[in-house]
Amino acid sequence: MELTREELGRRIRSARETCGLTQEQLGDSAGLTRVAVGQIEAGARSVSSLELDRLAHAVAATSSLSSQNRSSNATLYLLYFGPMKRLPSKRSS
Repeated sequence: MELTREELGRRIRSARETCGLTQEQLGDSAGLTRVAVGQIEAGARSVSSLELDRLAHAVAATSSLSSQNRSSNATLYLLYFGPMKRLPSKRSS
């Protein structure tokens, strides 16, 4: 499944809102403008890997996610891939 700009934007917005951050606060922490964050969240602008990394660090540093001992790498994973689904366990016959 290909991750669209729109879906990535929804995930970033959801993470930002979970943290209680405004677009401006997230942008300041990630080195982006409020307008850029809004465009990314709307799927109207691509996000570079460096920007995605900065956004993940900003979210991890300021959120309840960090209080759950999630690193910025884990936050980056969640932003890009979404929540992990548990695979069914293999049972031996």
